[in-house]
Amino acid sequence: MRFDQLAISTFRLRVSNENVNKGKHKVLKGTLQEADGHQRSVAIRKITGTSPFERCKAEIDIMRNIGAHPHVVCFLGYSIQDDNTVFMINGFEERGDLQSFLRDKRRSGSNKELTEANLLLFAENVAEGMAHLSQLETLHGDLRAVNVLVGGDLTAKISGFQHARPVGFEPKDVDKFTFPLCRWASVETLEGKVYTQQSEVWSFGVLMWEIMTYGATPYGKMKSKEIRRLLSQNCRLACPKSCQIPLYTVMLECWKDDPAERPSFQDLSRRLADMTAHVQQYMNIGIYESLDFTFEEAGADSSY
Repeated sequence: MRFDQLAISTFRLRVSNENVNKGKHKVLKGTLQEADGHQRSVAIRKITGTSPFERCKAEIDIMRNIGAHPHVVCFLGYSIQDDNTVFMINGFEERGDLQSFLRDKRRSGSNKELTEANLLLFAENVAEGMAHLSQLETLHGDLRAVNVLVGGDLTAKISGFQHARPVGFEPKDVDKFTFPLCRWASVETLEGKVYTQQSEVWSFGVLMWEIMTYGATPYGKMKSKEIRRLLSQNCRLACPKSCQIPLYTVMLECWKDDPAERPSFQDLSRRLADMTAHVQQYMNIGIYESLDFTFEEAGADSSY
């Protein structure tokens, strides 16, 4: 699909003032008139400033290459306004980002919708979406719970592709590449700004930890220097009390010091699917009633 085929005319869009993103960047809810006349709910991220379309082209190209996948947010296209503002238009996911969804459930004390199978399924969904990106040799660049959306049917979809790049981008581009915050970054990323598919597996392990703690902040109130020192001493995030050892072992494999020893996303997807089918062996969700997790702000970006 060419760039111009993803361009959406302004007359097909209706934009509200409703902000659907709980992060620091505003994302507006709107409606898009599709070819058959159907009105579809969408999420619209505004790109303003100097040369907004030029700044969006890499992301549009990535999303065009990714295509449709059940566990990747649906990119519908872009629209250039009269003042050159660019609207990046995605499908609307009514439950919002996974981090906020989990935290809201934790604060309310309601976990009727979140069975052990639901939580494991979130992780499995993300692993399947990342396996798709891996096959396309695409790096997400910022994999964490705030950049996963939850649909009305509790399906998880990877989003937040502002920092996505092809695998093997040139070394001269490294300084321009925005790495994940240190709480999700691998040892090699923190030490040498090396970012690979294996680095994303590390981030996925941290995302799994977020899921199993109902959106707790990795490393709590620790500062960046403390986290770096902790990881350099081969220490890792502690096992969530809801997890059985086999599930925590999967996380530890994602955090192996040698990137070559970490599992692939294809392997993770298969293993998590098997765990979901036998969930009682791996989780005990009732333990959350006695836990008190830290919910620290960690620079949440737009999920869309």
